[in-house]
Amino acid sequence: NKKGEVENCYTPAGVTKYISTNTISFDIINKEAERVINPTKAVIRGEKYLDGKPADGFWFALTDEFGSEIDRTQCVNGNFSFSLRFDSEGVYRYSVSEIPGNDEDIIYDNNEFDVIIKVTEGETRYNASITYVGASGIAFYNKTVPPTEYTFEGSKYLDGVPAEGFEFAIIEGGEVISTATS
Repeated sequence: NKKGEVENCYTPAGVTKYISTNTISFDIINKEAERVINPTKAVIRGEKYLDGKPADGFWFALTDEFGSEIDRTQCVNGNFSFSLRFDSEGVYRYSVSEIPGNDEDIIYDNNEFDVIIKVTEGETRYNASITYVGASGIAFYNKTVPPTEYTFEGSKYLDGVPAEGFEFAIIEGGEVISTATS
């Protein structure tokens, strides 16, 4: 608030002199300072496939342009996303990659997708636009390792003579997975 006082007003000839000690108050409003621009949200979305089908349970990392991991998320029904909030203009660069698991029966996708988010000032809200660099979107494809086939050959001898009619079994994890007869 700024305050001013009016004293000793000008009085033309023939007019009674008037002196006021009234205080006048007024506010100076900065209209630009009142303008509020609300933050915006940008959602980076991706897909995950295992052997061509939507997959669950795989993990993904979001890193900034300096290589620092800023978020992790897990896919559900073949989909995952990262939600980011912006409250200032700028160009923001990120990378999305899959975090490899420990399953030796899966070949993990080692691609990295670059994402640029451009944030501009709107009338009442910031606006974000997402560009997937070199791609129309993000999709990771894992494959299961094809089963390895083994051929076992052997002979059974009884007292040095080839024996016939004996059954052999291959057991894995306590379960018979194959049998053969000599």
